Amino acid sequence: MQAVKAIAATDVFFVVGKGEVKHELVELREEARARKGWIMDTYLLRRLPPTGR
Repeated sequence: MQAVKAIAATDVFFVVGKGEVKHELVELREEARARKGWIMDTYLLRRLPPTGR
């Protein structure tokens, strides 16, 4: 997992990865919610390239 804290804002995290980041993302969200009382999620999803079937 790559978690990067944004330079221009506090308490902003970018998590980059595929399915393997699920458990780390859940943990990070729980920690953030415990600290701040709420969180806002934004996701950028990409389609996989065609497999050439």
